[in-house]
Amino acid sequence: MEGIIDFARECAQEEFELGDLARDILRDPHFPMELSEEEQFAYLEYRTFNKESNDALQIFKEAYYS
Repeated sequence: MEGIIDFARECAQEEFELGDLARDILRDPHFPMELSEEEQFAYLEYRTFNKESNDALQIFKEAYYS
């Protein structure tokens, strides 16, 4: 499976929540590239603490794992 960053690059041109979050991931200078996928998603959970952002993360995760 591709990594989260590669998937974010693929989704960056999408509209709405999926593309917005993908672009945010790619712009984040603190994104933990060296960590495991599980730890990266934990980081994203922490960064998307508000409901709207967390909803976008759930959409991103569903697309990533499908």
